[in-house]
Parts: sequence; C-alpha cells; structure tokens
Amino acid sequence: MGQPSVSPVFATGDNRIDALLAPSGLATKWGGPAGTGATLTYSVRTDGSTYADDYSELDEPVRGQGFNVNQAQADAFDAAIAAWAAVANINFVPVVESADVTADIRFGFSQATDLVNQDNDFAFETQAIVRQPSFAPAAGDIWFAPDLQDLDYSVSTSGGGYNLMLRTVGTAVFSFAATTSPGINGATLSEVENTQSFTVMSENASVGVEVDERNPVITLPTSPMLYDILAAQELYGPNLTHNAGDTVYIFAPGQQLYQTIWDAGGTDVLDWSNQTQPVLIDLNDGSYSTLGPPRSDGVTANEFTVAIAFNAFIENARGGVDSDTIIGNELDNFILANSGADSVRGFTGNDVIYGNIGNDILYGNQDADVLFGGQDADILYGGQDGDLIYGNFANDILYGNFASDILFGGGDGDILYGGKGPDQLLGNKGNDIIYGNKDADLLSGGPDSDLLIGGSGNDTLNGDSGNDELRGGSGLDVLSGADGDDTIDGGIEDDLITGDAGNDQINGGDNDDTIYGGDGSDIIDGGPGSDFIDGGEGADQLFGGLGNDTFIVSNLSQVVTDEVNGGTDLIRSQVNVTLSQNVENATALGPNSIILTGNALDNRLEGNDRDNSLIGQAGDDTLIGGLGDDTLNGGQGSDQLDGGFGNDTYEITDDADTIIEGATGGFDTVLVNFNFTVPENIESLILTGQAEATGSEGNNIITGSSGSDQISGRGGADTIDGADGADTIVGGSGDDSLTGGGGVDRFVYTTGNTGNDTITDYEAGLDLITIDNGISVVSSNPVGVDTVLTLSSGTVLTLLGVNPADITIEDLDMM
Repeated sequence: MGQPSVSPVFATGDNRIDALLAPSGLATKWGGPAGTGATLTYSVRTDGSTYADDYSELDEPVRGQGFNVNQAQADAFDAAIAAWAAVANINFVPVVESADVTADIRFGFSQATDLVNQDNDFAFETQAIVRQPSFAPAAGDIWFAPDLQDLDYSVSTSGGGYNLMLRTVGTAVFSFAATTSPGINGATLSEVENTQSFTVMSENASVGVEVDERNPVITLPTSPMLYDILAAQELYGPNLTHNAGDTVYIFAPGQQLYQTIWDAGGTDVLDWSNQTQPVLIDLNDGSYSTLGPPRSDGVTANEFTVAIAFNAFIENARGGVDSDTIIGNELDNFILANSGADSVRGFTGNDVIYGNIGNDILYGNQDADVLFGGQDADILYGGQDGDLIYGNFANDILYGNFASDILFGGGDGDILYGGKGPDQLLGNKGNDIIYGNKDADLLSGGPDSDLLIGGSGNDTLNGDSGNDELRGGSGLDVLSGADGDDTIDGGIEDDLITGDAGNDQINGGDNDDTIYGGDGSDIIDGGPGSDFIDGGEGADQLFGGLGNDTFIVSNLSQVVTDEVNGGTDLIRSQVNVTLSQNVENATALGPNSIILTGNALDNRLEGNDRDNSLIGQAGDDTLIGGLGDDTLNGGQGSDQLDGGFGNDTYEITDDADTIIEGATGGFDTVLVNFNFTVPENIESLILTGQAEATGSEGNNIITGSSGSDQISGRGGADTIDGADGADTIVGGSGDDSLTGGGGVDRFVYTTGNTGNDTITDYEAGLDLITIDNGISVVSSNPVGVDTVLTLSSGTVLTLLGVNPADITIEDLDMM
C-alpha cells in the first residue's frame, strides 16, 4: 500500500496542545493540514513483514529477528490503536503484512533499543524507538525493547505494557513527544499538568512520582487523557461517530477505573446506580469524577479516576446507593441521585433533578429547573431562573432563589423560601413554614397548620384548612385563612384579609385594610389606617384602631370597639346595634328593619329602605331615615333629623333639634314634650307632655297630651285633638277639625281666624268658645243634630251633636 501524505504541524498557542507536540520544525501529522482526518493501516510484525533496505541506521528489523509478538501484545496494540481512533478522525485499517502489503503503523520488538542515541531523525523513549509521521521508510513504526515482553499487556489500570503502547502510538500517529522536554515553541506543562492525569505522554504518575510499568501498585490510564484528546482532535478533528447514540456509561461494582470519556453525541447517562461507593460525578467537560476505588501512584491515593473530554457532553447521571455528589453541565440534565444523602448541582441548562431516597441537597442553579426531593428530608435550591421544586415526602427545605419559581412542599412539614421574583409556594400536607420574601408571591399552606410570611411585594396568602398563621409583611397583600382557627396579620400597606371558617384572630396592621372575618367567632383588629371590617357570622370582637374605620355587623353577638381619638368610625349593621364608646356613625343594611342607637358622641345614623328606628342619645347627632317609615329620636344635644321618604316619626327631646323633611317625604309625625312649632312638610304633631303646640301653614294633625295644652293650628286645614286636660285650641286659618278631648277645653277665635271649623266633642255648659271683642255671633242655627254658628269674621263654626237650645251666653267667652 502507498505511504500516506505528511503535513507539518504548527503551534496553536494553547499550551495544553503545544506542550505535547515535538519541538518546532519536527512536529508532523499524517494526511493533510491540521484539522483534517486520515486513513492509516496498522499491523504487528509477522514473518511476512518486509522492510526497506535503507530502513534506518539502527537496523531495527534485523535486530528484531527472533522476537515475535504474542497474542496479548497484539491485542494491546489493537486496543491502543482503537483508543486513539475513538477520539480522533482517523480511519485505522488493520492489515496482514506481506511482500506486497506494508502497514503505516507497525509494532514489534528489537534489540536496536540498546543502540539508541538521540538523533534528529526520530523521537525516542528510554524503552522504545518510535518514529513519528514522515516520508522516511521507518516512519510510524514502534519498536519495544525485548526485555519488555514480560510486561502486563492487559487493557487495564495495571497494564504497564498497554500504557506504554498508548504512549508510543501517540508519537507514531500524532507526533506527540514525551513531556520531559519542551514541546513546539518551547511550550511546557505545569508540574500538576505534566502527569498522566492529563496526558498519557507524561512519564509521571503524579507530581514527583515517575511511571513504572512494572509496578502493579501504580494505577495507569486505559485511554488517552484530557490533553491527549484535545491535541489529537486539533490535528485530525474529532471522531464524530464514537458513542454518537444514546450511551449508558455503567461500570462493574468495585471496578478500578482511570480513563477519559469521549462521547460524540446522543443523550447519554453516566450511571452509578449499581454501586455502593459514594462518589463525585461531574458532567462538565474537562472535569474529573471519583468513580470506583481511588487510583494510586504507588505512594498516595487519588480519588479522581474518570474524566470527561473537552467538548464531550454527557447529559444525564444516576447516583448510587450511598451519598454522592453530582454536578451537572451546561446542557439540560436529568439527574437521579438515588439513595443516600446526596448533593446535586444542576449548573446551567433546564435540568430535572430527583433526590429520591436519603437526605439530599439539590441545586438547580441557572436556567429553569425541576427538582424533586424524594422520600426523605431534603434541601432544594432553585437557582437563578424560574424553577419547579417539589419537596415530596418528609420535612424538606425549599429555596426558590431568583426569578418566578413554583414550590411544592409535599407530604410533611416543610419550609419554603420564595426568594426574588413572583413565586408560587404551596405547602401541601404537613405543618409548613412558607416565606414569600421579595416580589408578588402566592403562598398556600395546604391542609394542616401552616405559617405563611409574605415578605415584601404584593403577596397572596391562603392558609387553606388547618389552624394557620399568616403574615402579609409589606406590600398590598391578599390573605385568606380558609378553614381552621387562623391568626392573620396584614402587615404594612393596604391589605385584603379573609378569615373564612373558624375562630380567627386578625390584625390588619398599618394602612387601610379590608377585613372579612367569615364564619366563626373572630377577633379582628384593624390597626392603624382607615379599615373596612366585616366580622361575618359568629360572636365576633371587632377593634378599629386608629383611622376612620368601617364595620359590618351581621348578628347581635358581635361587639365593636374603637380607641379614643381613633378616627371617625362607621358601623354598617344588618341587625339592631348600639354604638359602643368611641364609635361615631352607623348605617342600616339589609332587608330588615333596624334599630340604630348612638352614644355620647356626635353620631350620624342612617337607615336603609325599611322601617328603621334611629336613636341618637347624647351629642349633636345627624339622623337620616332614608326610605321606609322611620322613627328618629335625636336624644340630647343639637341634632339634625332627616326622615327622608316614607311616613316618619320624629321623637324630639331637645329644643335644639332640627328636622329636615322634603315636600314629598310622606306623612310625618313629631312627638314632643315641650313647646313646639311644626316645621314645614311635617303633617302630624303629638305632644307627649303638657306644652304649647303651633302648627305650620300646611294641613296638620295635632294631638295634645294628657295635660292642659295650648294648641294653635295656624294655616291649613288642621285636625286638632287636645286629648285629656283643660286645653286651649286655636284652629287658625283654614277649615279645621277640633277635638277638645277630656277636661274643660277652650276654643279660641280671633280676628285672624278664617275658615269653616268643626268642633267634634263640644260639651255645652262645660267647654268654652272664646271670641275676640271685634267678633260677634251673627246666627245660631240647627242643622240636623248639630249647631252651626256664623261669626261676623266670616267663620262658620259647626258644633257636632249640640242642640242650639243648649248654647247659652255662658258658653261664649267674649274677650
């Protein structure tokens, strides 16, 4: 077969690569320029192998006669070729040499190693002669010293012969040189890097410890390592077919490992689920994991055994039965920690992480992750983006951290922290503690007794069932206790609070809150600010605090209390209510007739559409009846009484009261026990004690007391009933109906009196008709059983049931 082309290799500027290459001017590769692949044949020396007459001055083939390659050695050579082929874009083709067939890469044994001296024509190692790519006849050939035939050529971490085979193939194919000398452009590695942890080309097992192929205690790599793969792919490009599918990397329990994984694609899994040893699994390229027993340099142990090559990406991982540490990479990882107290970090990417069994710590880190705690008490951190976090079972701690997260506590008592961003935190079962922290969060406690703390931001807190404690914190919060005997504190800003079922204790906190107690006997304190408080059902205790508060009272067992100087407060009541001390105003609500009773303050009492009773008591009160037939009693003080529409009754107890009644306000009645003049638009006046009563210019109905009243109808067609007592009644202008009632009554007619009046119960010889001096009786005529008197003033006076013959001069009192 023809010899392949050879191209020079130049410095890359990356010491990890350049330090492995032969010095400047000597570095070469098979095929085209760096980055392009090649096809190479390979073979071990056989009896059919032929060599050029001018092979080399060391005459390796001649000095190698009689030293055959056994099967173990041939297998090791095949494995080394395959290991490099797995990482680089090289098509290695095995051939059987003959007179007509010569391989590009060949392996054999030769005593020529005894004659080796440094020469510019070849690179060399102490125990082997290796020819790098060139056009020379010996290029690509590897000759081991015959005394290396007894090495361990197994493909294992104790295979010294196989390890040396990896190194020498690296020189024959890639022009890699031993790192004991500077590489191209004088590039060198640090002491730590110049070990087989990073490159199989190093002669150091670790810092200060040389590789000894005959020492079985030293653990040796079974693959090209991190820098080897990086450099090989720089020269030939990567092998994009090796493990390009969905690969599962799983190892036998207790297996000694020391290798670097190159994976070309697919969705892969690093699977430690069949192991009992606690490990570190790091899915990041260029990083080591601690899989299997620690490796040894013959002196000290090192736990880092398996690396992932640069630019190789494994998506998923499964932990073992012990306590593992698993680190994700930039991809969307699926990580199953399995049993044990594990620590898992998702890194970047939208990761899904299951803690499973054991007390785990899970970190989502960047991007939108899904975290499941599993069966035991776990700690879960969401990270920087919008995460979905499930505590599952046991007592878990969940941190949303940044962005908009959703946290589910799970089956037991959990602690949830929302962090920054508008989060949703759901406690589910168990007695949970939930912190919203910053921004507008949604907190839900679940079926048991939970503590919910909103923090800053406009939060929504739902205690759900159980005896919960809710704290809104700062922000415009919405808090709902739901079922159970809850304790709720709205905190700062204007909050909306609902106690719902159960005997709740609610504190609105600062600012103007809206509070609904719901069912149960609640204790509600609005706190500072103008609050709206609705106790709901049950025997509630309602405290307004500072500010102008509004209370909704729906049953007689509720008690409203406010502070001195606590603002101007209002009770809106569906039942009869008496204002407690320091509460100023009340309004009737609902479909029923309500009795509103004030206190010693200046109250404002306002009825609903029904027939209400408003009682002001002391203070300068304002009473507004509204629709319906209302009864208004201002009590002591200078009160304003407005019955509104309907047939209202005013009980006046203080002459400083003012009645406000519209022309269309219905048929209204005033009850009073002192001298009183009927205001406009009041139709009826009833004296409850001896007094002087004066009608309006309208049509009044005036009823006296049991005492001796003086009643004047003034204008309008009035109906006056003096009731018991010796009353004096002046009908005034208009056609009036006058009833004296019991006692000796006097009916007075003066010059100003006009109209046709009727006296319904005049008793001749007992009652008196008083006529002004300027008026005379023109005629006295019977009309049926009545007597009709016509006065000179034009007044016609009809005495019902009175015979004219019974009227004598004694009945007429001329003034």
